Amino acid sequence: MAGTRYDWLILSTDTNDFQRLHALFRQDDIPHGRILLLTVGPLDRMEIRAAISFDWISALPDHRSMLFRWNDFQQRLIRGEGMPDGSYTEEEVRRALGHPA
Repeated sequence: MAGTRYDWLILSTDTNDFQRLHALFRQDDIPHGRILLLTVGPLDRMEIRAAISFDWISALPDHRSMLFRWNDFQQRLIRGEGMPDGSYTEEEVRRALGHPA
C-alpha cells in the first residue's frame, strides 16, 4: 500500500474501513503513515477541519502509524485548548466546530 511505503497521511470520511485497516496494521505490527478521519459536512467546514487536524498532527513529536479522528481534535477545541501555534482565528475555530459565523 502506497501510504505505508511513502509515509503519507491518508485523509478519509470512510471511518469503518479505515478504522478496520488501522486495527489490522496494528495487529500485524505493520507501520503506516497516519490516518485522519473526518466527519462528512459542508466542504468549507471540512476544509478548515482538515487544516486544523493537519497542523495539530504535525505538532506531535511522533505521529507515524496513528489513527486520528476529527472528534478528538474537536473535543480539545471545545475544552478551550488552543492550537499549538495559535494560527487559527476564533471565527475559523467556530466554523470548524459548526457554529454559525
